[in-house]
Amino acid sequence: MERRAVCILAGAGFAASSAVASIRQHPARAHVSAPPPGIARVWGEPGQLTPTQIYFGPGSRYKSPLARLPSPPFQNPEKKTSGLSPKIRVRDSAGVHWTVKFGPEARADVAAPRLAWALGFGAMEGYVVESGRIEGVTSYTDLGGAKGWIDHDGTFTSCARFKRSDKNNVEIEDARGHDLNWNPAKNPGVPPEQLSGLLMFDALVRNWDAYPVNYKVLRRPTASGSENWFVVSDMGASFADKKPRKFDLESFRKTHFVDEVSNSFVILDYDAPSPGPEKAHRKIPLGHARWFRQRLERLTDEQIRACFDAAYATPGLNQAYASGDPAEIASARARELSGDAQRQIDGFTDAIRARITEFMEKVAP
Repeated sequence: MERRAVCILAGAGFAASSAVASIRQHPARAHVSAPPPGIARVWGEPGQLTPTQIYFGPGSRYKSPLARLPSPPFQNPEKKTSGLSPKIRVRDSAGVHWTVKFGPEARADVAAPRLAWALGFGAMEGYVVESGRIEGVTSYTDLGGAKGWIDHDGTFTSCARFKRSDKNNVEIEDARGHDLNWNPAKNPGVPPEQLSGLLMFDALVRNWDAYPVNYKVLRRPTASGSENWFVVSDMGASFADKKPRKFDLESFRKTHFVDEVSNSFVILDYDAPSPGPEKAHRKIPLGHARWFRQRLERLTDEQIRACFDAAYATPGLNQAYASGDPAEIASARARELSGDAQRQIDGFTDAIRARITEFMEKVAP
């Protein structure tokens, strides 16, 4: 699965364990044996976000979200061997480095982080590129697992997810140069209801690949001091019923969110390939579930739809969302998106709404 992360949103937390950091050559990595001193965060108040802000996700924090998009031509392909999904690294015309993921996780790993971000959790800055060309690729270029998705001349015509490397959000590594992961079953020092909220979000989108390897620590400097954000770095295995399916509307529709509610706990319907992640996600204190309920009740259908629109992004749809004009966005949807894409977007929007409604009905305020 994915092993790089980039952009996050501010929130609240505590001072983490100290360690001495040294920045490596890559602008988005710090080399440490434990999280450096800073405020531990997993969630922050998102405020009232517009569909446009949610469509661009963390990139909307910047003055020009369109300028945050991948900018062709793409060059300097480098294979990426970690994880199961086919990936490479490239550099765009603006000098920005991107990790490019192909395959069935690409759309899920754009929609799910935006939905998490809309609720206030840390999220990755990533975008869909439906097709393009990577310069410098020949029939002899070693592309690793991505070779089957890129033609010998560097063109790709299958949806790809571009995840941005950002010097303002430093991905932390341990003393051996490996990603500094964390276990969501062990609180890293954040308010417990917020950590439970992140686990409930995994269950909401049915992210079944909830292993520590997919949970990263990102460091972000702020005016009030440095923050260590504990995030889910890979959500590609979302929006389906169980392993190995991903972004599968028909199977996702057949699932439900809550198994039962008692006086003290909420038991979620959550399946994982191993008992560790499943146990951590299934039993949630009722008070924590009520906190999450307050976050869910703010989401509108247009906000949810914007997450899935972003998973089918086109240049025309990007421009329409940047305008912020609802009429222009509606026109671009009808003009830019295929009938199948519109059915998928509407279907996933309805499925998420149904799961939220189920949660609201079963978990009293």
